[in-house]
Amino acid sequence: MTKLQQDRTPRPRVLTVDLRDFARLASSPPISASPDPRLIAEARLATTEWRSSTPQVDRVGAWSGSALATALVYESVLHDPPHHAPLVLAVGECVRRALATAARTTIASIAPASGLYAEGQVGSDLGRRLARLCDALVLQGETGHAGAVLRLTDDADEVRAELWSFPALVGLDPVRTQRLIAKEFGSCATLCIGRAGERELPFANLAAGAAPPSFVGRGGLGAVLGRLGLKALAISAAPVEERESASSRGLVKLLSASPRLAERAAGGSFELFGAYGARADLRARNYADVVAPDDARAWSTRAGEREVGRKGCRGCPTPCGWVFENAEPSVEPQDGSIRRGGRFSAFYALGPNLGLRDFDAALPLLAACDDAGIDAKELGAALALVCMAQSAGRLPELELPPGELWGNSAALRALIDDVALGRGIGRRLTNGARAFAAEFGLAAEVFEAKGQALRLESNLAVLLAQCVSSRGADPMRANPFSVGHSNRATLVKLLAPLDLPAGAEDPLDAAGKGRIVWWHENWMAAIDMSGFCAFSAAGLLADGVCDVDELARWIAPETLRAECAADATRSIGERMLAAGASITTLQRALNARLGARSEEDRPAFARATLDRPQMWPEYASLRGLDESGAPSRATWERVGEPSILDTRRPFLAAAPSVRCAPAAAGTLVEEPRSSGVVRLRASGLLERALGPDERVELVLPILLAQALREIERARPASKGMLLRASGEIVPAVYRAACRLDARDLVRAGDELHLVVALSGG
Repeated sequence: MTKLQQDRTPRPRVLTVDLRDFARLASSPPISASPDPRLIAEARLATTEWRSSTPQVDRVGAWSGSALATALVYESVLHDPPHHAPLVLAVGECVRRALATAARTTIASIAPASGLYAEGQVGSDLGRRLARLCDALVLQGETGHAGAVLRLTDDADEVRAELWSFPALVGLDPVRTQRLIAKEFGSCATLCIGRAGERELPFANLAAGAAPPSFVGRGGLGAVLGRLGLKALAISAAPVEERESASSRGLVKLLSASPRLAERAAGGSFELFGAYGARADLRARNYADVVAPDDARAWSTRAGEREVGRKGCRGCPTPCGWVFENAEPSVEPQDGSIRRGGRFSAFYALGPNLGLRDFDAALPLLAACDDAGIDAKELGAALALVCMAQSAGRLPELELPPGELWGNSAALRALIDDVALGRGIGRRLTNGARAFAAEFGLAAEVFEAKGQALRLESNLAVLLAQCVSSRGADPMRANPFSVGHSNRATLVKLLAPLDLPAGAEDPLDAAGKGRIVWWHENWMAAIDMSGFCAFSAAGLLADGVCDVDELARWIAPETLRAECAADATRSIGERMLAAGASITTLQRALNARLGARSEEDRPAFARATLDRPQMWPEYASLRGLDESGAPSRATWERVGEPSILDTRRPFLAAAPSVRCAPAAAGTLVEEPRSSGVVRLRASGLLERALGPDERVELVLPILLAQALREIERARPASKGMLLRASGEIVPAVYRAACRLDARDLVRAGDELHLVVALSGG
């Protein structure tokens, strides 16, 4: 793109709010005995165009969304100490366009838990209301007022900013906080903290929206809002609205055609309990025990029985957020009952991980975390260590026989309250799992990277991705799009023109995992830059509903579209991939400034595995990193340019082939055949089509691909759910926890677990 074209492309709008300015404008003392809300000060603010004097940073920030958030945090660290870093909220172009399922707000800062960059994406109406005002909001300074709320609304060409004091909000949970703010201001989007954020605990999160709220902020981003002296942000501007068009209807039609998105909607992410159970990868008691498949499936079954509603991104035809009635409401009856959102990852951390055996026992723990504004995944990891210390007789003050804290819902719930209030054993957890483990000699039992708890599992791609992620573990959700859930043919198509070595599709084989994670991280960064839903993108690609270029044409920012129109030597999909690589490289450069080293990408508990040539070394080579884990000079010079993808040249194949296409009829080896029965175990939509525990009679042995074709004929309701029109297998199929290939033989007496799922959630 020429400089003239670049200058004509609209620049992102940045709104900076320095809370110290309000302190100077305030006409009343900071602390008041009155519990009533009162206006402290107000101002009219104008947005500024995004600019940076560093060409690489300037170019990345111009893409908006998470790219702009990264650039703004990078710029802040150049001028101020990291502990003064602002909290940045940013929206991508898809949010401004109100594209279907595009409603994500990126929230970013320096994480108190690690001292490194962290970001997360959150839904609700926050993003579309923020898009009315600006592309990025930068919050800095400190208020000095109890229960402070910053309210923003549009006022002609300016933004009206008001700082309010709400003393009655101090110590309140996010649900009641949002209710009181809405009662005062009317319809608005909110981002608020609970007691943990007020106390600046390193695992405090943020709550967005209401009925129920969505939570975000791994690494303690809720503590950053608390450090700013804010209880909440309220945006009263009207949300941007979607323009109905043939184009938007076409996207909704594509989303509706994805089996994995349909399954995610039907299972609310709880289908992953069955998926993990099928491959013997659902663990209990700090990942020491394996949960049996039937016990794993019971979690998703009970979640389905307790589900009372759904929520999803605006315009999404397959809303995947499940809502539950609170098991023990924390508000007075006159305030109404509380509904909770819940997903697999939170219930895993607070359920099997703590020795709980059923969904109902875990729900009160999630409610306690939500009320306090505590990240369930981080606290679940810490509580598992408490259970281990108690089992060893190291915590007599709990007054339980050794080992009986595991699975004790009431005692664990009380511990969460203690953490939120900073009392008893809870006080010893306020610095996180690592500090507690050091005190009790449990350092070898801590599974984390870059200050964030990880989910230990056998999938090597997932392990590597969580460890190397440049912005925290959560943005690598849906990771990778296909490994362990789809077939080799899909992976080959997605990663082309990268070569895919034999075994790369096997989650337990290290082959190719470095390049798969590199590709996946690039794509996740590009998708989050746009504001489009990561799970929607993963479903569309993993199911072959569209390819990389088709998806990029929907979600790419205007700058990249203009470049592609001016120079067609690189496709729009390649440009999106390069944009993601540039964003990730800028984040790594930021972390290097903050003192990160390659050892943090290879935590001690997994270092031997990660140091295999196909894992970290392959990833680092593609990422263009030096020995310290920072971008090399040559890589840094390519940030913002498509040439950043040139690091993949040694990994390109002249003519990549699909080695594991479904077998053609007649290729079965000679073996006596006779009638036999195969047992099928499925969940969600596929379970409804096949039955929960179906037995099918076939002529056996038979190749898996052929068996699925015969099953579709015998059970017409499953047509298209087992095999695509191209013949590729839709579900991942497991037998005795082992993933089967299309050419594997199915024999009489086999029990096949059929899994249609997306990673993450």
